[in-house]
Amino acid sequence: MRRTVLLTLLPLLFFAACTPTDEGGPVVQVGEACSGTGTICSDVAQDQLLRCDNGVLVVAEECGASGKACQNGACVADEEVGGDCAGKDGQSACSGSKLVVCTDSKWTESKDCATEDKLCVEEEGGAVCKDKPEEVDNTPPSDETVGEGDAIIQPDGEEETPDSDAEMQCTPFETAPCYHGPSNSDGVGICKSGLATCGASGYWGPCDGEVLPTAEICNNGIDENCDGEDGTEANTDDYDGDGYTYCTGDCCEFDYECPVPVMTNPDAAEIKSNSVDDNCNGKVDETISCDNGLTVSADTASSAIALAKAAGMCDPWILSAELGLAGTPVTEQIADGPEGSSTISRPSLTKPYYDGSYKTYAVPPVFGQALVAKEGAALAVLSTGPWDSPTMDAANATLQGGDMKTASTVPEDWINRQPNCEVPKAPSCGGADPDPNIQNSCAGKDPLAVQDPIMLTVKLKVPINAVAFQMNTYFCSIEYPTTVCSSENYNDFFIALLDSTYNEVNPTSSNPNPFDKNLAKDEAGNPVGVDLAPAGLFKICNPTCGGALSNTNPYGVCTGDLEIVGTGFESQTIMGMCSGHGCTGWLLTAGNVVPGEEITLRFAVFEQGSVAYGPDHSWDSTILLDNFEWLTKETKPGTGAQE
Repeated sequence: MRRTVLLTLLPLLFFAACTPTDEGGPVVQVGEACSGTGTICSDVAQDQLLRCDNGVLVVAEECGASGKACQNGACVADEEVGGDCAGKDGQSACSGSKLVVCTDSKWTESKDCATEDKLCVEEEGGAVCKDKPEEVDNTPPSDETVGEGDAIIQPDGEEETPDSDAEMQCTPFETAPCYHGPSNSDGVGICKSGLATCGASGYWGPCDGEVLPTAEICNNGIDENCDGEDGTEANTDDYDGDGYTYCTGDCCEFDYECPVPVMTNPDAAEIKSNSVDDNCNGKVDETISCDNGLTVSADTASSAIALAKAAGMCDPWILSAELGLAGTPVTEQIADGPEGSSTISRPSLTKPYYDGSYKTYAVPPVFGQALVAKEGAALAVLSTGPWDSPTMDAANATLQGGDMKTASTVPEDWINRQPNCEVPKAPSCGGADPDPNIQNSCAGKDPLAVQDPIMLTVKLKVPINAVAFQMNTYFCSIEYPTTVCSSENYNDFFIALLDSTYNEVNPTSSNPNPFDKNLAKDEAGNPVGVDLAPAGLFKICNPTCGGALSNTNPYGVCTGDLEIVGTGFESQTIMGMCSGHGCTGWLLTAGNVVPGEEITLRFAVFEQGSVAYGPDHSWDSTILLDNFEWLTKETKPGTGAQE
């Protein structure tokens, strides 16, 4: 008596192909019969990944469409050793069995997993060598496929022990009832058996009409997972252990529903272009934006939240935001009038300056006439002077001359890691390379004071599926190019400090966060400021202009300044003399984090140095922040050019 084989749901995929190969074995292709769960690569269509859907192989993913190859039942990026990987330094990938690492913008072989009889597999954190999985059974399912004690549904409904001598599964064109779900679920809830027809090759075809268990929709009176009861919070299990069930907001408990179930739940952030409903809100790859209708004012509490959202940091990840100076306010000795006037002791204001005429922060949709937000409807602006009208030379300390009446110390945990307790000189200007051995360099010294400081501090909850973040930054300065590599270190400064447990949790990481916490420096350790010019990262400027006393630009990397027209940082020609300033252009600032932890980001810009009237409050600088996003793969921390 011929019979159908009943398989329970397994982590592997079995299929019963009706089309044999030349060698007599089955062909893995769309439309062939199958059972169980999992994925397998097609024998017929190149780089096509298949899965079992109601007893039939269907397309799970066209790997080639995303530039990937189908290997070992998965779509993987098959990078070429020696191939280009610009912008991915430090990241790892697979090249066949070889694990490759991006070094100096080229894929370089790290190890060959095959020498350890392992496979190279790409996971969320990068490529790893893993033990080979059990091979998928790519022969037609036979009676031997049935495990000891498994039930086999006969055409007449009787059960029989499998006959290992059978040459074929069935007689061509005969029919029989069939069911591929758990044996105790047939006829329970929505589940029911179907009818299979034997193909001409003697193998059973699809199980037409069967209904298998699906994800339970809670409290709707229907038993979708066929366990005998409607799902409730009390009786529904958390299968993937992520703290959520189908009844408490989870939308993925098993890997046939999504790639990484434990990272798909309401505690996850929506990730761009991964075709997954990461946060289980019923939408896939939706754009998350929170900067519509934002305003700022002299109220720093509400303005801080607006600035964070304008930068792209959205609920529910924002825990708090503060807007203030870079440290403790200090008292300055400053001329009470033009140069030569007697000096006075002037205590600093306790928060950044903001009134109807002079605003040091803003959330505009456009900076100047042409520079629009990278994402959403606004960008965050922090400035050492009026954000929309930067000042240049000034004979005395006035609001019109850029004096925002503020001065403070700088973050102690940052300055204590700098040589001689001083703002570091860029290596591209002859400064020392960063030294992780420096600690407590300010011991016994007066605190460093800076002028016109402004700092935005944001505390964030890291989503459960994030291991890194990135955002866009854009630095502009009136000081360019006059004070580039100045011997007196006139270099308005931007810092982006990250407080995270990443380095402690990952002590052997090849991509640790900076030892001094400052992400605002390039790969060579050059801090973000005008001293980036020799390193080639100060590019939005007029190549024919210099400073106020020169019309020659010595750096040769300016690409033009049309995008900053109307900002006050563009070049101007007065009486035949071109006076130019400039900006970096959009940079990419990134850091690594630990899923689920709380991190703190501090963004500060300030001036330093002295002029004739006292501490320098002139020649303003501005930083733009935008397009913050969480990442699911480790990144190279720091700041570099936007690709």
